[in-house]
Amino acid sequence: AKVLAEALQSGLANQPIDAAGTTRPAPQISVITSDNVDAVRAACEDADIVCTTTGAAEPLFEDAWLKAGAHVNAVGSFRRETTELPPALVARASPLVLDTADAWEAGDLAGPLDHGMVSKDMAITLGDLCQGVQPPSSSGASISLFKSVGTAVQDIVSASQVYRDCLNLENVGTRVNI
Repeated sequence: AKVLAEALQSGLANQPIDAAGTTRPAPQISVITSDNVDAVRAACEDADIVCTTTGAAEPLFEDAWLKAGAHVNAVGSFRRETTELPPALVARASPLVLDTADAWEAGDLAGPLDHGMVSKDMAITLGDLCQGVQPPSSSGASISLFKSVGTAVQDIVSASQVYRDCLNLENVGTRVNI
């Protein structure tokens, strides 16, 4: 898969293992931190996955630049006055997955919601999805979107897993007794 990342990505294994236990080639990562519209457009047009991780006040790219079937991870903007995504992208996203229902307060979603471009019943939370709840129907030609505004419990679970992993490694970190 070709990947467009708007911020540094790290820690990818050379040969990730998929859910079936088979190895697959590592994804191509492109880090775009440019104001060059042509470079951003070219990267978006070629990307299977776009990750936005900024606090931008306006959309970083145009909806039309994404190919059918692409996926967007939007994890940067979390305030009402910030938005990384074009409203048209949010309106056509299917499935639209949110880390929590609080994500509707972020500018990426609040603007399209306020203008009647989306409704809350078009989305599913990550928790519901992990419990097997089916997202609203989607077509293969749509854009899938995950919007995160950050939640403490997800941060704690992630940090706990990293800590447990590090306990099995030698010469990593410093143990502090409290």
